[in-house]
Amino acid sequence: MFADAWNQRLEQATQAAETLQRKLGEIETKIGDLLERILDVSNPRVISAYENKIAELERQKLLTQDQVEQSKTTNTHSRSRSNSPVDSWLILMSFGKIMT
Repeated sequence: MFADAWNQRLEQATQAAETLQRKLGEIETKIGDLLERILDVSNPRVISAYENKIAELERQKLLTQDQVEQSKTTNTHSRSRSNSPVDSWLILMSFGKIMT
């Protein structure tokens, strides 16, 4: 029962990491598209608006990269502790034996 719940949580974490990677790719594509548009525009106000949008996308990109790194750390830690619920149960059982 614990192992099934643990595996389900690992699967959810993997899916979340994949979603973050897709989001990161989408942000990079948007930034590239805006840079292309800047090259085609001569109006300073439009260029400024594009630059502001790029700056916002860069902030989103940094946040998403941080989330990706956190999810990698969490997934690595979770996978290395795949028996953790069982181990915790065994520790509690051992503690109970000591106290009796």
